[in-house]
Amino acid sequence: MANFIETKRGTWTNSLTASSLLQLVDHVDIARFAAAAFQDPATYHGRKLGVVSEELRVQDAMDRLAEEIGDGRSIKAIFMTDEEVAHEQDKGSWLFFSEPCVRYMSNYTDMEEPERLVPGLTTFKKFLVREKEAVMKTYLSSQ
Repeated sequence: MANFIETKRGTWTNSLTASSLLQLVDHVDIARFAAAAFQDPATYHGRKLGVVSEELRVQDAMDRLAEEIGDGRSIKAIFMTDEEVAHEQDKGSWLFFSEPCVRYMSNYTDMEEPERLVPGLTTFKKFLVREKEAVMKTYLSSQ
């Protein structure tokens, strides 16, 4: 979730599709999972777990971010085609070697399991409200 606080552009170019579910995780939730694993090692030992706080369609995430910024702007998701991704890979762009797998990541995560193990995971909206100062500093500062 914090990755979106690090850009000021009005677009987010990505290798997902308009129907892909973007799996978002709050860094605080990562810490909560780690603490839970230390407190109850038997539950977590040998387990493969998708640590996800919320799944959203990409444009929905961009809309929530723009809404929280609150100055009337929009942030548009730009979806790269397979050919565009392949072209970037051919050029050696490190960003696009692993990102295409994110298109299908939601197919491998049971979204009910993380919430069962660590109840009260952070939604993107709650994250943006909690991190309001960083959002404002990133998007509304004059620098």
